[in-house]
Amino acid sequence: MTKLAITPPISGVVGEEVAIPKIAFQFNEDYLRFAIYQALEQMDIKACLEPRFPIIRLGRRVIDAITGRRYLTDIRTDLLLCDLNCIWEVENFWRSQLDITKHIAEYCSLLGLEGRVITWLREGLEPSEKIVLVNPMTGEFVSKGDILRPSPPPPQELLIKYVTYCDYTLPTGSLHLWLQYELFKFLRDQGLMVSIEVPVGHPSGHVFAPDKMHISLRRGILSWSPEKFTQYSYGAGPIEPAVRFDVVSVRPEDAKEVDIYEVKTLSDFKGRTKRESEKKCWNVLGQLANYIRLGKARRFWLIIHKEPEEFTKMLAEFLKGSKVGLMVYSYPERTFEVLVEPKECEVKGQETMTILVTD
Repeated sequence: MTKLAITPPISGVVGEEVAIPKIAFQFNEDYLRFAIYQALEQMDIKACLEPRFPIIRLGRRVIDAITGRRYLTDIRTDLLLCDLNCIWEVENFWRSQLDITKHIAEYCSLLGLEGRVITWLREGLEPSEKIVLVNPMTGEFVSKGDILRPSPPPPQELLIKYVTYCDYTLPTGSLHLWLQYELFKFLRDQGLMVSIEVPVGHPSGHVFAPDKMHISLRRGILSWSPEKFTQYSYGAGPIEPAVRFDVVSVRPEDAKEVDIYEVKTLSDFKGRTKRESEKKCWNVLGQLANYIRLGKARRFWLIIHKEPEEFTKMLAEFLKGSKVGLMVYSYPERTFEVLVEPKECEVKGQETMTILVTD
């Protein structure tokens, strides 16, 4: 069997400094999860994106612990490799060697499945039986042992919840996540830089990503600055609230050619009553208006599934001539179609990060 490898986020030669917009920061867990799933698909390995496993948990209150009260809830692992009886949890590279295995240890204990945690190869993290590292410059996996070797089946049959779409069962627990993944693939195939779940400060527009990164072709990420760049640790003052762009694409030849995509499903528009539905629709449009005011992109897109076509046609009529374009997704064709082209916006400014490539 061919070794598992992903398409690397960027390319570079030794001694080169690569400047990219911060909004195209790809070295997070969300990008890596989609890249791994795409590689598994290409190898015809049956897998599932964030399936939901119903489990019984002890209540969170003190009285629940005393009385033993339990409740039904769902846990979501990042990836389930169905034929290999294995779960993979993808984590951010800046977590410590100790913290990075906490989620997978809990999930394995609850489900009775073998599991591994996967993150970007970086200085200070070592591969082990549980930790698998991915080289950000080559896309190769660094592990101890064969990560595609089937594991023993769980002691009991597991109940897994999948999402349905027009009577089709999708290999995921979330339709929103599936649309994100399909859009990720669609844009990458066009040669664009693509980033996922990009946190941006509101109302400042500050993109939470490093200013500089030092990456080795052999050893992976060596350093980054500032070391604490997320919205949960940025600066000495009050923490700035952040919005998250579902998907962002940037043309490599022009840093101002940025498109921002907001993914929605029918449930984001439809309420139990007409009044509730109207309120939901205005909430979606208000969210997009806030994104436009930040001035981070040339074009803004709303992504929804194609069915029911009466709704998408009505939405297309409403958006004509606006700053929001409309793209629809169809399954099982797994294709996107542009229904409305957006008016182009002025990009107010784009923060950049520098990546130094060494051997």
